[in-house]
Amino acid sequence: LEKELSQWESQISVDSTNEEKILFFNRANRTVSIFCNHLRLVPKNFSTQMHNIQNKIDVLKQEKIELEIHLKRIKKGKMPKPREHKAVPKSFPTDIDKIENLIKRYNARIDKFEIKKTEKDEFKSIVLGTCKINYFDPRITIAWCNKVQLSIEKIFSKMLRIKFIWAFDDVKNDPNFKF
Repeated sequence: LEKELSQWESQISVDSTNEEKILFFNRANRTVSIFCNHLRLVPKNFSTQMHNIQNKIDVLKQEKIELEIHLKRIKKGKMPKPREHKAVPKSFPTDIDKIENLIKRYNARIDKFEIKKTEKDEFKSIVLGTCKINYFDPRITIAWCNKVQLSIEKIFSKMLRIKFIWAFDDVKNDPNFKF
């Protein structure tokens, strides 16, 4: 894990989104899990889950397209048309800044679901939790999270944070802890 996580600077930055940081961590975890042979069968409902994620992405993209068309009409001074896609019954705002901010939020949500889809597809046959709980030195994970400015709650559940309280103390007492 140390070797895999030490490559973070070439793939992500401190400014990367939390989703990108978590995906990087899980990919490092996956490499170690494969090495330890922590494999599983692909879940029966995997294709349904992937289909549902893709449906959410498609709906968000459609709404974003409608929002961009709405923005163009507003900029030209035309009256907005009623919404064609009825997934969300609210009408779009008429303020240009609000519309542009809404487009940015749609882009962020689409990116988040794309990462989720990628993650689910890449990790469909691998058990990630076993290595994290039983084989990794939690101090490495904690130090890495501190270095990339990722909240440890995104990696360790509350139960694991309680289990590894000693590791938090070690890293806190030794700020130069290297992974």
